[in-house]
Amino acid sequence: MKRLLLYVHFNKYDHISRHVFYQLEHMRPLFDKLVFISNSRLSESEVQKLRDKHLIDDFIQRENKGYDFAAWHDGMEFIGFDNLEQYDSVTVMNDTCFGPLWDMVPIYDKYESNPNVDFWGMTNHQGIKAGDIYIHEHLQSYFISFKKRLVESSVFQKFWKSVESFEDVQKVIDNYETLYTKKFMDAGFKYESILNTIPLKDKFFHSNFTIHYPHVLLDAGVPFIKVKTFDLTQHLAPYLLKEIENRTDYPVEFILSHMSDMSLPTPPYLLDRKVIQDSPQDYSDTKKIAVHLHTYYVDLLEDFLRQFENFHFTYDLFLTTDSEEKKKEIQSILDKNGKEARIFITGNRGRDVIPMLKLKDELSAYDYIGHFHTKNHQNILIGLEIHGEMNFSQC
Repeated sequence: MKRLLLYVHFNKYDHISRHVFYQLEHMRPLFDKLVFISNSRLSESEVQKLRDKHLIDDFIQRENKGYDFAAWHDGMEFIGFDNLEQYDSVTVMNDTCFGPLWDMVPIYDKYESNPNVDFWGMTNHQGIKAGDIYIHEHLQSYFISFKKRLVESSVFQKFWKSVESFEDVQKVIDNYETLYTKKFMDAGFKYESILNTIPLKDKFFHSNFTIHYPHVLLDAGVPFIKVKTFDLTQHLAPYLLKEIENRTDYPVEFILSHMSDMSLPTPPYLLDRKVIQDSPQDYSDTKKIAVHLHTYYVDLLEDFLRQFENFHFTYDLFLTTDSEEKKKEIQSILDKNGKEARIFITGNRGRDVIPMLKLKDELSAYDYIGHFHTKNHQNILIGLEIHGEMNFSQC
């Protein structure tokens, strides 16, 4: 089979995420020609990485206008609309999904060997009434493969040649994404999807399964999971990550790194993936370490001293406060607990930072400085169950 892939990429930071390289590495062997179309301003070095890995045949740099449909139009125009007939299938997809989770070869074999299928994809969307408009049943456009009989047709050629670069995404959805399936079906062509959601519509509340029911996609063997699933259904994300780990060989670190870059760096569903693990290596006590605690609330000092006992290294303790009276109280607490520290009266201007900076001459002799300060409200930190805040810095 002679196949063509038109692959659309967009990244707001103008680089290529690791999941894209993985995707191309696993899709590339299926195709005789792969055209990479970027709506981002990629540097030549980024494009060269694709070429060096032999992941693409051609590269198109375009403005971010018209979204995926206009980009696919430009890809077809680059190949030549008349030349599309040279291929047994034309696949269009984008980088808005993670995967493939499984081998794509048997999936292509299944649909390409079925004479009753003219175009196919991952998931479909049922026809629904949304306010004053009706959204037609359609094959969702993050992955579509068109077979030769459809590609050669006048309805296919007319549709793709007419695609405009709308700047309003809703116009793209209304004119292309939700209408192309109906146009091709009205012309007598048939489609199938790996997950057919139509029979399931009465069993589930939401109509967009790619976002709300990723577990149904996994059960159906859909090899791609939408990127925005992790942001829009964050309550499902931890379970989805575990299911991907248990059912597939897909490296979930690509999901974690991409979502950390593109979304918030610490969304709740990633927190349990970012807990610092105990190091198996023994600590080498060759560096000088100072621990500074600004002790404005003296009644919390003993809490800190107890937690400092968990440190597996030696350190010198520096305490700052704002009055002679508090200094005497601090010394009494140190004596009671058998601890030693140097105590400085620095005032309380600049909150906890200026008091630390006033010790610059003393602290500059150390390789690492741990900075802590007391607070009079409940602010329990992971790993340090104390009322305060901490920060370690390397000098």
